[in-house]
Amino acid sequence: MDFNPVTNTYSIIMHLKVGEFKFRLNHDWGTNYGDNGNDLSLDNGGSNIPVANEGDYYITTDFNGLTYTVTQLN
Repeated sequence: MDFNPVTNTYSIIMHLKVGEFKFRLNHDWGTNYGDNGNDLSLDNGGSNIPVANEGDYYITTDFNGLTYTVTQLN
């Protein structure tokens, strides 16, 4: 993920398949964020975030504000 020091957010464009994902720090499960209410707010140890359609997505996350966005590009 790319870090923007002005907005203090991370972003990435990536291809996702149908399924689910979480945000994990340091490539382990010690710190992982999901979304218990599917309301674009991050919860430590929360539920997996669903991906309904395969495609390319622009994903942003703010670990200070505990929010994220997932926008399908195609």
